[in-house]
Amino acid sequence: MAPNKVRYFIERAGTIVIAAATLLFPLASARAADPIKIGLSLSLTGATAPAGRQVQAGLDIWRDHVNAAGGLLGRPVELIYYDDQANPANAPGIYAKLMGIDKVDLLIGPYSTNIIAAALPAIIQNKRMTIGIFGLGANKQYKYARYFDEFARRVPAQLFARTVRACPRAAAEARTGGAGRRRRRVLAQCAGRRA
Repeated sequence: MAPNKVRYFIERAGTIVIAAATLLFPLASARAADPIKIGLSLSLTGATAPAGRQVQAGLDIWRDHVNAAGGLLGRPVELIYYDDQANPANAPGIYAKLMGIDKVDLLIGPYSTNIIAAALPAIIQNKRMTIGIFGLGANKQYKYARYFDEFARRVPAQLFARTVRACPRAAAEARTGGAGRRRRRVLAQCAGRRA
Protein backbone atom coordinates (compact mmCIF):
# COMPACT_ATOMS: atom_id res chain seq x y z
CA MET A 1 0.00 0.00 0.00
CA ALA A 2 1.31 3.46 -0.87
CA PRO A 3 2.59 5.50 2.11
CA ASN A 4 0.08 8.31 1.51
CA LYS A 5 -2.81 5.80 1.58
CA VAL A 6 -1.53 4.25 4.81
CA ARG A 7 -1.21 7.71 6.37
CA TYR A 8 -4.73 8.60 5.18
CA PHE A 9 -6.30 5.49 6.73
CA ILE A 10 -4.35 5.92 9.96
CA GLU A 11 -5.61 9.51 10.20
CA ARG A 12 -9.20 8.47 9.38
CA ALA A 13 -9.12 5.57 11.83
CA GLY A 14 -7.73 7.77 14.57
CA THR A 15 -10.26 10.52 13.95
CA ILE A 16 -13.18 8.10 13.92
CA VAL A 17 -12.22 6.23 17.06
CA ILE A 18 -11.02 9.20 19.09
CA ALA A 19 -14.25 11.07 18.36
CA ALA A 20 -16.27 8.05 19.39
CA ALA A 21 -14.12 7.40 22.47
CA THR A 22 -15.39 10.63 24.01
CA LEU A 23 -18.63 8.72 24.52
CA LEU A 24 -16.80 6.09 26.57
CA PHE A 25 -16.45 8.11 29.76
CA PRO A 26 -18.96 5.87 31.60
CA LEU A 27 -16.59 3.00 30.82
CA ALA A 28 -13.65 4.76 32.49
CA SER A 29 -14.49 3.03 35.77
CA ALA A 30 -13.70 -0.37 34.24
CA ARG A 31 -10.49 -2.01 35.31
CA ALA A 32 -7.44 -0.68 33.48
CA ALA A 33 -6.53 -4.21 32.38
CA ASP A 34 -9.85 -4.64 30.54
CA PRO A 35 -9.49 -3.68 26.88
CA ILE A 36 -11.81 -1.27 25.15
CA LYS A 37 -13.40 -3.48 22.53
CA ILE A 38 -14.15 -1.80 19.21
CA GLY A 39 -16.22 -3.84 16.79
CA LEU A 40 -16.92 -3.55 13.09
CA SER A 41 -17.45 -5.45 9.88
CA LEU A 42 -15.17 -5.01 6.92
CA SER A 43 -15.36 -6.26 3.36
CA LEU A 44 -12.18 -8.32 3.39
CA THR A 45 -13.44 -10.41 0.48
CA GLY A 46 -15.88 -9.51 -2.28
CA ALA A 47 -16.24 -6.48 -4.54
CA THR A 48 -15.01 -3.83 -2.10
CA ALA A 49 -12.27 -5.95 -0.51
CA PRO A 50 -9.33 -3.74 -1.60
CA ALA A 51 -10.78 -0.75 0.23
CA GLY A 52 -11.85 -2.90 3.18
CA ARG A 53 -8.32 -4.23 3.58
CA GLN A 54 -6.97 -0.67 3.52
CA VAL A 55 -9.36 0.31 6.30
CA GLN A 56 -8.29 -2.80 8.23
CA ALA A 57 -4.60 -1.93 7.81
CA GLY A 58 -5.20 1.64 8.95
CA LEU A 59 -7.14 0.51 12.02
CA ASP A 60 -4.52 -2.10 12.92
CA ILE A 61 -1.74 0.47 12.70
CA TRP A 62 -3.81 2.96 14.72
CA ARG A 63 -4.53 0.31 17.40
CA ASP A 64 -0.84 -0.58 17.71
CA HIS A 65 0.13 3.08 17.92
CA VAL A 66 -2.50 3.86 20.58
CA ASN A 67 -1.66 0.79 22.64
CA ALA A 68 2.07 1.61 22.51
CA ALA A 69 1.19 5.04 23.92
CA GLY A 70 -0.83 3.61 26.82
CA GLY A 71 -4.22 2.94 25.21
CA LEU A 72 -7.45 4.92 25.44
CA LEU A 73 -8.53 6.06 28.89
CA GLY A 74 -5.60 4.04 30.22
CA ARG A 75 -6.96 0.83 28.70
CA PRO A 76 -5.64 -1.17 25.75
CA VAL A 77 -7.66 -1.18 22.53
CA GLU A 78 -8.87 -4.44 21.02
CA LEU A 79 -10.34 -4.53 17.51
CA ILE A 80 -12.94 -7.18 16.77
CA TYR A 81 -13.90 -7.38 13.12
CA TYR A 82 -15.57 -9.84 10.82
CA ASP A 83 -15.59 -10.17 7.05
CA ASP A 84 -18.99 -9.17 5.68
CA GLN A 85 -17.86 -10.34 2.20
CA ALA A 86 -19.26 -7.08 0.72
CA ASN A 87 -22.69 -8.67 1.14
CA PRO A 88 -25.36 -6.55 2.87
CA ALA A 89 -27.19 -9.71 3.99
CA ASN A 90 -24.26 -10.53 6.32
CA ALA A 91 -24.22 -7.18 8.14
CA PRO A 92 -27.20 -7.58 10.53
CA GLY A 93 -25.89 -10.87 11.91
CA ILE A 94 -22.37 -9.53 12.31
CA TYR A 95 -23.52 -6.46 14.23
CA ALA A 96 -25.90 -8.53 16.37
CA LYS A 97 -22.92 -10.75 17.26
CA LEU A 98 -20.65 -7.77 17.99
CA MET A 99 -23.23 -6.28 20.36
CA GLY A 100 -24.69 -9.46 21.89
CA ILE A 101 -21.88 -12.02 22.04
CA ASP A 102 -18.66 -10.01 21.78
CA LYS A 103 -20.10 -7.21 23.97
CA VAL A 104 -18.07 -4.49 22.22
CA ASP A 105 -17.84 -1.11 23.90
CA LEU A 106 -17.89 0.83 20.66
CA LEU A 107 -19.10 0.19 17.12
CA ILE A 108 -17.62 1.69 13.99
CA GLY A 109 -18.52 0.97 10.45
CA PRO A 110 -19.60 -0.76 8.51
CA TYR A 111 -17.94 0.28 5.28
CA SER A 112 -20.04 1.38 2.26
CA THR A 113 -23.62 2.53 1.88
CA ASN A 114 -25.31 -0.84 1.22
CA ILE A 115 -23.66 -2.56 4.16
CA ILE A 116 -24.37 0.37 6.50
CA ALA A 117 -28.04 0.49 5.50
CA ALA A 118 -28.38 -3.25 6.15
CA ALA A 119 -26.70 -3.05 9.58
CA LEU A 120 -28.58 0.02 10.85
CA PRO A 121 -31.78 -1.76 11.96
CA ALA A 122 -29.80 -4.03 14.32
CA ILE A 123 -27.80 -1.06 15.61
CA ILE A 124 -30.97 1.02 16.10
CA GLN A 125 -32.74 -1.84 17.89
CA ASN A 126 -29.88 -2.00 20.40
CA LYS A 127 -29.76 1.82 20.74
CA ARG A 128 -26.05 1.89 19.90
CA MET A 129 -23.99 4.58 18.24
CA THR A 130 -21.87 3.97 15.17
CA ILE A 131 -19.79 5.91 12.70
CA GLY A 132 -20.27 4.74 9.11
CA ILE A 133 -17.31 4.67 6.75
CA PHE A 134 -17.94 6.00 3.23
CA GLY A 135 -21.71 5.82 3.28
CA LEU A 136 -23.83 8.14 1.17
CA GLY A 137 -27.36 8.56 2.45
CA ALA A 138 -27.34 5.27 4.39
CA ASN A 139 -29.25 6.89 7.26
CA LYS A 140 -31.66 8.84 5.05
CA GLN A 141 -34.53 6.40 5.63
CA TYR A 142 -33.96 5.93 9.37
CA LYS A 143 -32.77 9.39 10.44
CA TYR A 144 -31.13 7.71 13.42
CA ALA A 145 -29.61 10.34 15.71
CA ARG A 146 -26.81 8.03 16.92
CA TYR A 147 -25.46 7.39 13.44
CA PHE A 148 -22.57 9.50 12.20
CA ASP A 149 -21.00 9.34 8.76
CA GLU A 150 -17.37 10.39 8.45
CA PHE A 151 -17.58 10.68 4.67
CA ALA A 152 -20.61 12.97 4.51
CA ARG A 153 -18.85 15.52 6.67
CA ARG A 154 -16.02 15.88 4.13
CA VAL A 155 -17.80 15.75 0.79
CA PRO A 156 -21.54 16.46 0.55
CA ALA A 157 -23.41 13.46 -0.84
CA GLN A 158 -25.16 15.49 -3.53
CA LEU A 159 -21.86 16.85 -4.86
CA PHE A 160 -20.27 13.41 -4.90
CA ALA A 161 -23.24 11.75 -6.61
CA ARG A 162 -23.41 14.49 -9.25
CA THR A 163 -19.69 14.19 -9.85
CA VAL A 164 -19.78 10.42 -10.27
CA ARG A 165 -22.47 10.80 -12.94
CA ALA A 166 -20.83 13.75 -14.71
CA CYS A 167 -17.13 12.95 -14.39
CA PRO A 168 -16.49 9.31 -13.57
CA ARG A 169 -12.77 9.68 -14.29
CA ALA A 170 -12.35 12.65 -11.91
CA ALA A 171 -14.44 10.88 -9.29
CA ALA A 172 -12.22 7.81 -9.52
CA GLU A 173 -9.14 10.01 -9.20
CA ALA A 174 -10.63 11.76 -6.19
CA ARG A 175 -11.44 8.47 -4.47
CA THR A 176 -7.92 7.13 -4.90
CA GLY A 177 -5.82 10.27 -5.22
CA GLY A 178 -5.60 11.66 -1.73
CA ALA A 179 -7.58 13.10 1.09
CA GLY A 180 -9.05 16.32 2.27
CA ARG A 181 -8.77 19.49 0.25
CA ARG A 182 -7.44 17.84 -2.90
CA ARG A 183 -10.37 15.44 -3.04
CA ARG A 184 -12.92 18.21 -2.49
CA ARG A 185 -11.20 20.41 -5.08
CA VAL A 186 -11.26 17.69 -7.77
CA LEU A 187 -14.89 16.90 -7.05
CA ALA A 188 -15.92 20.54 -6.99
CA GLN A 189 -14.06 21.38 -10.21
CA CYS A 190 -15.62 18.52 -12.06
CA ALA A 191 -19.11 19.22 -10.73
CA GLY A 192 -18.74 22.92 -11.55
CA ARG A 193 -17.65 22.24 -15.14
CA ARG A 194 -20.48 19.81 -15.80
CA ALA A 195 -23.34 21.49 -13.86
